[in-house]
Amino acid sequence: MMGLALVLAVAGTAPSGALPVRLAPVTCPGFPDAGVRAALAVEIRDRLVAEATPTPPDFALVSVACARDDAELLIVRQGSGVPVRRQVPLAAVAPDARPRAVAIAIAELLRVDLARNEPVPEPAPAPPPAPAPAPRKVVVTFDGAPFVFGWYSSGDKQAWTTGLQLRFAFLRPTETVPRRNSAWGVALGFDEHGPDAVNRFVMALGASALIRRRQDRFIFELGLGGRFGTVSDYTVNASPASGSVYGPFGSLAVETPLYKWSFSRLAVEAGADGGPFADRWARLVLGGGGYF
Repeated sequence: MMGLALVLAVAGTAPSGALPVRLAPVTCPGFPDAGVRAALAVEIRDRLVAEATPTPPDFALVSVACARDDAELLIVRQGSGVPVRRQVPLAAVAPDARPRAVAIAIAELLRVDLARNEPVPEPAPAPPPAPAPAPRKVVVTFDGAPFVFGWYSSGDKQAWTTGLQLRFAFLRPTETVPRRNSAWGVALGFDEHGPDAVNRFVMALGASALIRRRQDRFIFELGLGGRFGTVSDYTVNASPASGSVYGPFGSLAVETPLYKWSFSRLAVEAGADGGPFADRWARLVLGGGGYF
């Protein structure tokens, strides 16, 4: 770029936006017109319009006036613009060097004129704001409960049970629609409990529909679904020793978001199973999980 600028300067190419220059006749005895005009042609080259050349539509008119030993310079744009002026002290300049000094001062004042009358560039438009991330339509959660404490009643048998639970849920987030605090979802889970006092062991899969509501920092959840599983009874001479269970169940849970991706969960579940091991059961589930 520096090389290109040097070549343009040597070739006498005018800066972008610079007007042709016409020098009014100089009548000062200390720096005659011919001397100033010749020196100015060296400084601004082809921008200087010769006296015999027709006047262009728009140009900068330079006039030089005498003020004792000084020169007063004035540049007026013929189209539109702000005039610029300057006084050049010449008392300390040798008489034969004064035309050259005046020409250099005119060239410098032309640069001032160009800077003052250059149109102010319009500010660049502000970049558009980054689009807000699209709200998630479905949130997947996974939670585990290493502590499941329950009770069941089957005929004349009643017992306490312990176990664990794993659960996936597919939820519509409440924040998808502003000011909507309710949402729905579905959950798939696996649980096991036992053996207990009568050596009964249950493994079951469950599915439920959920209704959720957010209140401040808590999310309340109501679920209704069904489960299917197998039961093994290890008591002596058990009849039958194993079988299937199936039936409806309901749940009521409280979920507390902890961080952006995790939560704790406390639930109470109860149901009634059919089959050879028909019973009623209830349990307390305490665990936690994460959002995906």
